[in-house]
Amino acid sequence: MRAISIQAFTGPEGLALVDAPRPEPSAREVRVRVVSTAVNRADLLQSLGRYPAPPGAPADVPGLEFAGIVEACGLACERLRIGDRVMAIVGGGSYAECVIADERVCAIVPPELELAVAGAIPEALVTAHDALVTRGGLAAGKHALVHAATSGIGTMGVRIARAIGAEVWATTRRAETTDELRAIGADHVLVVGAEGLEPAVAAAGLLGRIEVVLELVGAPYIAGDLAALALEGAIVVVGTLDHAKVTLDLGALMRKRARLQGTVLRSRSLAEKVAASEAAFALAARVGYRTLEPVIAARYPLERVAEAHRRVLEGGMVGRVAIDVAPEAFVRDTLGEA
Repeated sequence: MRAISIQAFTGPEGLALVDAPRPEPSAREVRVRVVSTAVNRADLLQSLGRYPAPPGAPADVPGLEFAGIVEACGLACERLRIGDRVMAIVGGGSYAECVIADERVCAIVPPELELAVAGAIPEALVTAHDALVTRGGLAAGKHALVHAATSGIGTMGVRIARAIGAEVWATTRRAETTDELRAIGADHVLVVGAEGLEPAVAAAGLLGRIEVVLELVGAPYIAGDLAALALEGAIVVVGTLDHAKVTLDLGALMRKRARLQGTVLRSRSLAEKVAASEAAFALAARVGYRTLEPVIAARYPLERVAEAHRRVLEGGMVGRVAIDVAPEAFVRDTLGEA
């Protein structure tokens, strides 16, 4: 099978299209013919040697999510069958024509959703739902502050918050993205200028109003997050696009009885990934996958993954970069061929 391999830890320049052995599923694993996947920042870091794959995942093939068609099942599989259309998160390996996944993390892709679109759903959906709803406790009638709202997780966070009936404030550093963020579901857009988040929060009248913050920027925003936070609110950190070292006012944290929680998805146990996936996909099924459809800013074929990585590194877009591995019709026609 064709796969993208990290040949050198030099970023996009170290990625190469190679011929790799087709993996074999065991126990409750399935082998899936991949139709699409998407670029995550973890992939960029892995290509630089800064974020190695967890045990059990391919060490040199990036890719944290996929959508495709089940081609083979392990002997202990109970739920999935050959020919099922599925999507899931994985620890790595989805930048390839075939990927192995445990059937328990997989969700059936509904007929109305194209696999080319579904490949950009799992990582952003599961991460944002776990942070906002499971960790943060976001619910209908509450107020969410979603940072880096133009990013893949940010756009999905906005859509999740809106879908469950919360009021959503989305932040951006680029005023020209305001209309796009409103179009994907943000009730309010807060443009953060050079003065930083805290003055912007005060000017917008957000002091003490936010129950849950989805933090993707990192250290520079924590003081502003605390200022915006309501009593017993939560700041859930899932990314540090700026930097990670912060000076924290513990007095403010204590007075608001606030929670500051960090979380990652890739290194969790299988049981934890199953639970997080089931919760996120259950919400998507309830509100409709079209409601939580990913915002796709650009698409690249598998052989142009290096260009896709460069596009993400350039920034300036709203949404995700998707990778087209093979057309769904072609995969269906050639299912099971070695």
